[in-house]
Amino acid sequence: MGAAQSGPMSGQMRVAIAAGYAVLLAVNGIFGSGAFGVPTNAEVSDAYPTNVTPAGLTFAIWGPIFLLQGAGTVLMAAGKAPTLGAKVAPLWLATWAFECAWQLVFAQAPLKGGEASGTTNERLAVFVPSFFLLAGGFASMVRAGSLIKGGSAAESLLIALPTGINAAWLAAATGIGFTLVAQNTYATLASPEAGAVLLGGVVAGACYAVPTFLGRSTALGLGYGAATCWACFGMTKGDAPQAVKDVATYGGYLVGVVSAAALILRPRAAPPADGLLTEKASRGGSV
Repeated sequence: MGAAQSGPMSGQMRVAIAAGYAVLLAVNGIFGSGAFGVPTNAEVSDAYPTNVTPAGLTFAIWGPIFLLQGAGTVLMAAGKAPTLGAKVAPLWLATWAFECAWQLVFAQAPLKGGEASGTTNERLAVFVPSFFLLAGGFASMVRAGSLIKGGSAAESLLIALPTGINAAWLAAATGIGFTLVAQNTYATLASPEAGAVLLGGVVAGACYAVPTFLGRSTALGLGYGAATCWACFGMTKGDAPQAVKDVATYGGYLVGVVSAAALILRPRAAPPADGLLTEKASRGGSV
Protein backbone atom coordinates (compact mmCIF):
# COMPACT_ATOMS: atom_id res chain seq x y z
CA MET A 1 0.00 0.00 0.00
CA GLY A 2 1.30 3.46 -0.85
CA ALA A 3 2.01 6.25 1.52
CA ALA A 4 -0.93 7.60 3.42
CA GLN A 5 -2.56 10.67 1.95
CA SER A 6 -1.69 13.82 3.84
CA GLY A 7 -2.42 17.50 3.63
CA PRO A 8 -5.80 19.21 3.29
CA MET A 9 -8.78 17.25 2.03
CA SER A 10 -9.87 17.83 -1.53
CA GLY A 11 -13.24 19.35 -2.26
CA GLN A 12 -14.42 16.06 -3.75
CA MET A 13 -13.51 14.15 -0.58
CA ARG A 14 -15.34 16.69 1.58
CA VAL A 15 -18.48 16.16 -0.47
CA ALA A 16 -17.97 12.39 -0.43
CA ILE A 17 -17.63 12.17 3.36
CA ALA A 18 -20.76 14.26 3.88
CA ALA A 19 -22.75 12.21 1.36
CA GLY A 20 -21.43 8.95 2.79
CA TYR A 21 -22.56 9.86 6.28
CA ALA A 22 -26.00 10.85 4.99
CA VAL A 23 -26.34 7.43 3.31
CA LEU A 24 -25.16 5.71 6.51
CA LEU A 25 -27.83 7.47 8.55
CA ALA A 26 -30.53 6.72 5.99
CA VAL A 27 -29.71 3.02 5.75
CA ASN A 28 -29.47 2.59 9.51
CA GLY A 29 -32.66 4.55 9.98
CA ILE A 30 -34.51 2.20 7.65
CA PHE A 31 -33.22 -1.02 9.17
CA GLY A 32 -33.39 0.30 12.70
CA SER A 33 -37.04 1.30 12.42
CA GLY A 34 -38.31 -1.37 10.03
CA ALA A 35 -39.40 1.20 7.45
CA PHE A 36 -40.81 -0.11 4.18
CA GLY A 37 -41.57 -3.41 5.89
CA VAL A 38 -37.96 -4.57 6.23
CA PRO A 39 -37.07 -6.61 9.32
CA THR A 40 -35.12 -4.69 11.92
CA ASN A 41 -31.68 -5.72 13.07
CA ALA A 42 -33.14 -6.55 16.48
CA GLU A 43 -35.76 -8.86 14.96
CA VAL A 44 -33.19 -10.78 12.94
CA SER A 45 -30.76 -10.96 15.86
CA ASP A 46 -33.48 -12.22 18.20
CA ALA A 47 -34.37 -14.93 15.69
CA TYR A 48 -30.74 -16.00 15.37
CA PRO A 49 -29.10 -15.74 18.82
CA THR A 50 -25.53 -16.86 19.43
CA ASN A 51 -23.47 -17.67 22.51
CA VAL A 52 -21.56 -14.41 22.08
CA THR A 53 -24.43 -12.01 21.42
CA PRO A 54 -24.49 -9.31 24.13
CA ALA A 55 -27.62 -7.98 25.81
CA GLY A 56 -29.73 -5.68 23.67
CA LEU A 57 -28.91 -2.61 25.74
CA THR A 58 -25.28 -2.93 24.68
CA PHE A 59 -26.14 -1.97 21.10
CA ALA A 60 -26.93 1.55 22.33
CA ILE A 61 -23.23 2.15 21.68
CA TRP A 62 -24.18 2.95 18.09
CA GLY A 63 -25.71 6.19 19.37
CA PRO A 64 -22.36 7.67 20.50
CA ILE A 65 -20.64 6.22 17.43
CA PHE A 66 -23.04 7.90 15.01
CA LEU A 67 -23.07 11.14 17.00
CA LEU A 68 -19.28 11.41 17.18
CA GLN A 69 -18.82 10.37 13.56
CA GLY A 70 -21.45 12.90 12.53
CA ALA A 71 -19.56 15.67 14.29
CA GLY A 72 -16.31 14.36 12.81
CA THR A 73 -17.89 14.42 9.37
CA VAL A 74 -18.83 18.07 9.84
CA LEU A 75 -15.28 18.80 10.95
CA MET A 76 -13.79 17.13 7.89
CA ALA A 77 -16.34 18.50 5.42
CA ALA A 78 -15.65 22.00 6.72
CA GLY A 79 -11.92 21.55 6.16
CA LYS A 80 -11.15 21.76 9.87
CA ALA A 81 -9.26 18.47 10.15
CA PRO A 82 -5.98 19.22 8.38
CA THR A 83 -3.97 16.52 10.15
CA LEU A 84 -6.31 13.52 10.12
CA GLY A 85 -9.08 14.25 7.64
CA ALA A 86 -7.41 13.23 4.39
CA LYS A 87 -5.98 10.09 6.00
CA VAL A 88 -9.13 8.87 7.70
CA ALA A 89 -12.00 9.95 5.45
CA PRO A 90 -11.50 7.30 2.71
CA LEU A 91 -11.37 4.54 5.33
CA TRP A 92 -14.44 5.82 7.14
CA LEU A 93 -16.22 5.72 3.78
CA ALA A 94 -15.02 2.15 3.21
CA THR A 95 -16.23 1.09 6.66
CA TRP A 96 -19.60 2.72 6.13
CA ALA A 97 -19.94 0.95 2.77
CA PHE A 98 -19.26 -2.40 4.46
CA GLU A 99 -21.74 -1.59 7.26
CA CYS A 100 -24.50 -0.53 4.85
CA ALA A 101 -23.95 -3.60 2.68
CA TRP A 102 -24.10 -5.75 5.83
CA GLN A 103 -27.46 -4.22 6.74
CA LEU A 104 -28.84 -5.06 3.32
CA VAL A 105 -27.55 -8.64 3.40
CA PHE A 106 -28.32 -9.45 7.04
CA ALA A 107 -31.93 -8.38 6.59
CA GLN A 108 -32.34 -11.21 4.06
CA ALA A 109 -31.99 -13.89 6.77
CA PRO A 110 -34.97 -16.23 6.40
CA LEU A 111 -37.73 -15.48 8.91
CA LYS A 112 -41.22 -16.82 9.39
CA GLY A 113 -43.46 -15.34 12.02
CA GLY A 114 -40.45 -13.69 13.63
CA GLU A 115 -38.66 -17.03 13.98
CA ALA A 116 -35.67 -18.46 12.15
CA SER A 117 -36.60 -20.46 9.09
CA GLY A 118 -35.16 -21.60 5.77
CA THR A 119 -32.66 -24.29 4.91
CA THR A 120 -29.05 -24.36 6.00
CA ASN A 121 -27.93 -23.26 2.55
CA GLU A 122 -30.37 -20.35 2.58
CA ARG A 123 -29.03 -19.20 5.92
CA LEU A 124 -25.41 -19.55 4.85
CA ALA A 125 -26.15 -17.53 1.72
CA VAL A 126 -26.82 -14.66 4.13
CA PHE A 127 -24.46 -15.31 7.02
CA VAL A 128 -21.28 -16.02 5.04
CA PRO A 129 -21.26 -12.70 3.15
CA SER A 130 -22.45 -10.95 6.32
CA PHE A 131 -19.39 -12.25 8.17
CA PHE A 132 -16.99 -11.06 5.47
CA LEU A 133 -18.66 -7.64 5.33
CA LEU A 134 -18.24 -7.24 9.10
CA ALA A 135 -14.62 -8.35 8.83
CA GLY A 136 -14.06 -5.86 6.03
CA GLY A 137 -15.52 -3.03 8.08
CA PHE A 138 -13.35 -3.99 11.04
CA ALA A 139 -10.21 -4.11 8.89
CA SER A 140 -10.97 -0.71 7.37
CA MET A 141 -11.49 0.95 10.74
CA VAL A 142 -8.34 -0.63 12.20
CA ARG A 143 -6.42 0.64 9.17
CA ALA A 144 -7.83 4.11 9.86
CA GLY A 145 -6.59 3.84 13.43
CA SER A 146 -3.12 2.88 12.23
CA LEU A 147 -2.91 6.15 10.28
CA ILE A 148 -3.96 8.40 13.13
CA LYS A 149 -1.17 10.38 14.71
CA GLY A 150 -1.33 13.79 16.33
CA GLY A 151 -4.08 16.20 15.43
CA SER A 152 -5.95 18.94 17.21
CA ALA A 153 -8.15 18.41 20.26
CA ALA A 154 -11.21 18.47 18.00
CA GLU A 155 -9.69 15.84 15.71
CA SER A 156 -8.87 13.64 18.72
CA LEU A 157 -12.41 13.85 20.08
CA LEU A 158 -14.36 13.68 16.83
CA ILE A 159 -12.15 11.50 14.60
CA ALA A 160 -9.74 9.44 16.70
CA LEU A 161 -12.22 8.56 19.46
CA PRO A 162 -15.06 7.27 17.22
CA THR A 163 -12.50 5.39 15.11
CA GLY A 164 -11.35 3.48 18.20
CA ILE A 165 -14.89 2.81 19.43
CA ASN A 166 -16.15 1.67 16.04
CA ALA A 167 -13.14 -0.57 15.42
CA ALA A 168 -13.54 -2.36 18.76
CA TRP A 169 -17.27 -2.83 18.33
CA LEU A 170 -16.78 -4.25 14.85
CA ALA A 171 -14.30 -6.73 16.32
CA ALA A 172 -17.05 -8.03 18.59
CA ALA A 173 -19.61 -7.96 15.78
CA THR A 174 -17.29 -9.96 13.53
CA GLY A 175 -17.12 -12.61 16.25
CA ILE A 176 -20.92 -12.82 16.24
CA GLY A 177 -20.89 -13.07 12.45
CA PHE A 178 -18.40 -15.94 12.59
CA THR A 179 -20.54 -17.78 15.15
CA LEU A 180 -23.63 -17.48 12.96
CA VAL A 181 -21.71 -19.20 10.17
CA ALA A 182 -20.39 -21.84 12.56
CA GLN A 183 -23.88 -22.64 13.86
CA ASN A 184 -24.85 -23.66 10.34
CA THR A 185 -21.67 -25.52 9.43
CA TYR A 186 -19.57 -26.91 12.30
CA ALA A 187 -21.59 -26.87 15.51
CA THR A 188 -18.46 -27.48 17.59
CA LEU A 189 -17.23 -24.02 16.61
CA ALA A 190 -20.45 -22.53 17.97
CA SER A 191 -20.40 -24.33 21.34
CA PRO A 192 -20.17 -22.42 24.66
CA GLU A 193 -16.52 -23.40 24.97
CA ALA A 194 -15.78 -22.15 21.46
CA GLY A 195 -17.61 -18.94 22.26
CA ALA A 196 -15.43 -18.44 25.33
CA VAL A 197 -12.30 -18.99 23.24
CA LEU A 198 -13.56 -16.59 20.58
CA LEU A 199 -14.27 -13.91 23.15
CA GLY A 200 -10.85 -14.54 24.66
CA GLY A 201 -9.36 -13.81 21.25
CA VAL A 202 -11.24 -10.51 21.03
CA VAL A 203 -9.98 -9.59 24.50
CA ALA A 204 -6.41 -10.57 23.62
CA GLY A 205 -6.64 -8.48 20.47
CA ALA A 206 -7.80 -5.52 22.52
CA CYS A 207 -4.91 -5.98 24.95
CA TYR A 208 -2.58 -5.58 21.98
CA ALA A 209 -4.53 -2.86 20.16
CA VAL A 210 -5.07 -0.52 23.10
CA PRO A 211 -1.38 0.07 23.98
CA THR A 212 -0.53 0.26 20.28
CA PHE A 213 -3.23 2.84 19.60
CA LEU A 214 -2.43 4.77 22.77
CA GLY A 215 1.01 5.31 21.32
CA ARG A 216 -0.65 7.12 18.44
CA SER A 217 -3.57 8.88 20.13
CA THR A 218 -4.96 8.83 23.66
CA ALA A 219 -8.54 9.10 22.43
CA LEU A 220 -8.05 6.33 19.87
CA GLY A 221 -6.63 3.84 22.38
CA LEU A 222 -9.07 4.63 25.16
CA GLY A 223 -11.98 4.46 22.72
CA TYR A 224 -10.97 0.96 21.66
CA GLY A 225 -10.53 -0.19 25.25
CA ALA A 226 -13.80 1.31 26.46
CA ALA A 227 -15.83 -0.22 23.64
CA THR A 228 -14.30 -3.65 24.30
CA CYS A 229 -15.14 -3.39 28.00
CA TRP A 230 -18.69 -2.37 27.08
CA ALA A 231 -19.06 -5.40 24.81
CA CYS A 232 -17.81 -7.67 27.61
CA PHE A 233 -20.26 -6.06 30.03
CA GLY A 234 -23.09 -6.70 27.59
CA MET A 235 -22.23 -10.37 27.39
CA THR A 236 -22.39 -10.69 31.18
CA LYS A 237 -25.95 -9.30 31.06
CA GLY A 238 -27.24 -11.32 28.14
CA ASP A 239 -28.18 -14.97 27.68
CA ALA A 240 -24.63 -16.14 27.03
CA PRO A 241 -23.51 -19.44 28.61
CA GLN A 242 -21.66 -19.19 31.91
CA ALA A 243 -18.33 -20.02 30.27
CA VAL A 244 -18.70 -17.00 28.00
CA LYS A 245 -19.87 -14.79 30.87
CA ASP A 246 -16.83 -15.76 32.90
CA VAL A 247 -14.47 -14.77 30.09
CA ALA A 248 -16.46 -11.57 29.56
CA THR A 249 -16.20 -10.66 33.25
CA TYR A 250 -12.47 -11.22 33.63
CA GLY A 251 -11.74 -10.08 30.11
CA GLY A 252 -13.39 -6.74 30.72
CA TYR A 253 -11.33 -6.25 33.87
CA LEU A 254 -8.17 -7.24 32.01
CA VAL A 255 -8.73 -4.77 29.20
CA GLY A 256 -9.45 -2.06 31.77
CA VAL A 257 -6.22 -2.79 33.65
CA VAL A 258 -4.17 -2.97 30.44
CA SER A 259 -5.66 0.32 29.25
CA ALA A 260 -4.86 2.07 32.54
CA ALA A 261 -1.34 0.62 32.70
CA ALA A 262 -0.58 1.54 29.09
CA LEU A 263 -1.83 5.07 29.68
CA ILE A 264 0.28 5.51 32.79
CA LEU A 265 3.45 3.84 31.51
CA ARG A 266 3.54 5.09 27.95
CA PRO A 267 6.65 7.13 27.07
CA ARG A 268 6.33 10.83 27.68
CA ALA A 269 7.58 13.47 25.31
CA ALA A 270 10.83 15.04 26.39
CA PRO A 271 10.35 18.43 28.05
CA PRO A 272 11.38 21.44 25.99
CA ALA A 273 14.99 22.46 26.41
CA ASP A 274 15.82 25.35 28.69
CA GLY A 275 15.41 28.63 26.88
CA LEU A 276 19.01 29.69 27.50
CA LEU A 277 20.39 26.40 26.21
CA THR A 278 18.15 26.57 23.16
CA GLU A 279 19.33 30.09 22.40
CA LYS A 280 22.94 29.03 22.87
CA ALA A 281 22.55 26.10 20.53
CA SER A 282 20.94 28.31 17.89
CA ARG A 283 23.99 30.55 18.04
CA GLY A 284 26.37 27.71 17.55
CA GLY A 285 27.46 27.58 21.18
CA SER A 286 28.52 31.23 21.52
CA VAL A 287 27.31 33.42 24.35
